[in-house]
Amino acid sequence: MNLYGDLARMLQAALQATDRADHWGTWWDILLWTLFIGGYAALKREERMWFLRMIREVLQERGLRHWVAIRNVLERMPICRTLLDPFETLWCEAAAFMPRGEVVKDGDLVLSV
Repeated sequence: MNLYGDLARMLQAALQATDRADHWGTWWDILLWTLFIGGYAALKREERMWFLRMIREVLQERGLRHWVAIRNVLERMPICRTLLDPFETLWCEAAAFMPRGEVVKDGDLVLSV
């Protein structure tokens, strides 16, 4: 049994079974938190790209470009502070798929490829 792999697969399946607009609308912050948890659990797994793509889409929909703003959203959820560094890494990976100039990390532009 692979606890993290199972968690990633179950979260992905549950999220794919819901309509983002209908089910998450005003609860987008919980969706974002869930996606970061899933992305963390999917480290070195094929599901990781799906979580990165979904994180990117939610961030773009919400106009979140700064890691500090994203961290503030995540810190309102039940979270262990030790996850913030891996979550920042997830954000950087998701940001790599955003158009140039759309992402800012602590005041510095993060160039996307």
